[in-house]
Amino acid sequence: DERDPVRADVYLSSKVRNPRPLDVALEQTFKKLQCSIEGCDSVSELNGRALKEYDELDGENVEVRFGFQNVVEPFRALIPADCLHMNAEVVQIKWDSERLVVSLKNGNRVLADHVVVTCSLGVLQHRKNLFDPPLPDWKQQSIDRIRMGVVEKVFIEFKTKIGEARKPWCFVAHEEGSLTRPLRSSWLSKVYAITRVNEQTLVLWITGKAAIEVTSLEKEDIERDVRNLLEAFEYADEIPEIATTRTTNWYRNPLTRGSYSFCPVGATSDDFDRLAEPVGETKPRVLFAGEATDRTQYSTVNGAHRSGIRAAETLIREYS
Repeated sequence: DERDPVRADVYLSSKVRNPRPLDVALEQTFKKLQCSIEGCDSVSELNGRALKEYDELDGENVEVRFGFQNVVEPFRALIPADCLHMNAEVVQIKWDSERLVVSLKNGNRVLADHVVVTCSLGVLQHRKNLFDPPLPDWKQQSIDRIRMGVVEKVFIEFKTKIGEARKPWCFVAHEEGSLTRPLRSSWLSKVYAITRVNEQTLVLWITGKAAIEVTSLEKEDIERDVRNLLEAFEYADEIPEIATTRTTNWYRNPLTRGSYSFCPVGATSDDFDRLAEPVGETKPRVLFAGEATDRTQYSTVNGAHRSGIRAAETLIREYS
């Protein structure tokens, strides 16, 4: 029954009775991993039934080196230069007139027959005045029910090579009181993985509220906390002096307002379908694409790509 969704943490806890310390650590590791996949703060936020419907892709994650601009740049040559408005933030989309009017932050306006909105779910949730008139209630309610997850990374560059690491990739989990050096800051307990980029650079992965917290910390505090974490877990034989740290900031960026979407308790998979539905009285005037509009592959680049194809095919059918 979708009105009584299964909480993911309840499902997990029901599988182990009288857990041993290793069971607890493994469960904690799995929960942190699931939180990182979803971008949530706790697995108790997740709708278990939506997870069952999720279409997990085969194979490993693929890193797009040097940024996603390398993915779209080849298409730029196919579009006339005067049709592109680069670095032009949209402030409003007026869609009740004969032609749509897209107002830009630089003061320019663009007239269109159709608009495909690809901004993130987080932007849609924060920018209630983006559409004039406002979106229909059925769509706005789905936007509000889906949750925008937060995953941030802390990059640590050391002045010299890191000592021999136990593992190039490791998950972070521990029993209460098991560390020889207690963690000083609460956000450290939410670090779920440490990855080694090269001989002098590590990356910490953080999700949920802790990810939001770390974006507001001073660099000196982050450096102190990172050393505390690495020493507490005895990550390497020798941990050199930190040269600098850099933190991603997807949550506070006004053009993203988070990392990617997930389906929380209170929402259903149908909300992703409703977000994908075009609006317009007699034809699709405003179309929607992006990862949060894909029912079974939300949160992924693949889902975002599929949604773009879907929006394009909708318009092709309109004029066929």
